[in-house]
Amino acid sequence: MKLLETLKRDTLKEVARPFLPADDKVPNSKPVLIRRSIEKMEPNYKERLSEFSEDTLKLMLKDLDEDIPDSKDEQVDKLDAVACEFGLENFFSSFPAEKLKEISRSCGLKIKSESKNVILEHLIKLESFRPDKKKKKEKPEVEVVSKKKPKIKKGITAIDLQSHFLKSELVAYLREHDLETNGKKSFLIKCILCHLEDKPQPKKPGVYGKRKRKTKKQKEEEKKKRMAAIAKRKSVNGEKSEKAEKSEKTDKSEKSDKTDKSEKTEEERPAKKRNVEKEDKEKKTKERK
Repeated sequence: MKLLETLKRDTLKEVARPFLPADDKVPNSKPVLIRRSIEKMEPNYKERLSEFSEDTLKLMLKDLDEDIPDSKDEQVDKLDAVACEFGLENFFSSFPAEKLKEISRSCGLKIKSESKNVILEHLIKLESFRPDKKKKKEKPEVEVVSKKKPKIKKGITAIDLQSHFLKSELVAYLREHDLETNGKKSFLIKCILCHLEDKPQPKKPGVYGKRKRKTKKQKEEEKKKRMAAIAKRKSVNGEKSEKAEKSEKTDKSEKSDKTDKSEKTEEERPAKKRNVEKEDKEKKTKERK
């Protein structure tokens, strides 16, 4: 029974408790609780419901998200009606959508939908269904240029000012009314529209003019700064070159000293050998004597 499957475990325990022996413990398994309850309730479902306490009936209705009536009889009738709905849903869910449409027509229902779930829901409740009409999107209003040249007065559009009037005409109108006359045509149109609608005038866009020419004093000062920077660079480079020359001289002197020492040692070596050879000869002659 699908109604019992939707109930919570604690509620199912209260439903199954009257059908169990007093000594037996109430099982924790939800499938076991559902099976035990179905075995006892299926033949006379409504009579079995009337045997439950009001608290159990309220728990069942709460789990099903249904309104809870005040009297016990109304609660039993409500649960019986919900069980019938579940049974019908279980039965009709095996039918295809076209067959469900035929059944709904024979019941005098008008269900305008291709969705099987929608047809099934309204067939069980015996309600007709007509989907809400989609609201059409409002098309944005497009300003149209007037065929004839209009007068510059309140209600004139920016498109008419742009297409029917030259810039010189707009400047003349602005000059008459002591308004800003410098700027692009689009800016002048804004000025006219703000004037006609009694709104504050728009801010004038930034105008980038020619750069100011430097005076002779400024040029001379800049020249002095440049020359000082060049002299400083040269002095730094000169110090570096002097240091480099000194390091080169020291390297050369060290190399020359090393070469002199090596030459001296090479000259001294053969003289030492000769002295050693003389001493050896003298020793040998003495030994022979």
